[in-house]
Amino acid sequence: MLHDATHRAVRYFARSLAACVLLFAGAAWAQSGEPIKIGYGISQTGGLAPNGKSALLAQKIWEEDVNAKGGLLGRPVKLIYYDDQTNPATVPGIYTKLRLRHQHAGAGDAGRRAEEEDADRTVRARGQQ
Repeated sequence: MLHDATHRAVRYFARSLAACVLLFAGAAWAQSGEPIKIGYGISQTGGLAPNGKSALLAQKIWEEDVNAKGGLLGRPVKLIYYDDQTNPATVPGIYTKLRLRHQHAGAGDAGRRAEEEDADRTVRARGQQ
């Protein structure tokens, strides 16, 4: 079970990363040299910590490997991650922090709007319970 959850987390990260790369592709040529920042929340404490820690290790290995080969589109990659404590209530705050502190982190403007809409829906749904 733990093995399957780890594989799902790694697959999710890979899909998210591919989306980020596509979103950043146009801006990459205009801003060569600046790192491509990929921000996200990942469980490092709480019930899903073992899965999150192994997924983060894989992601850090990927980051080091990509940067050793010259980066993405000639730019280094920088992973920016925060512990979501296996608590869904922390996720909107994490993405707000990413937007405010690391303006280039996340999945771009379209992704930010989607994240904000998801956070709003989550807050509204919790209020209806």
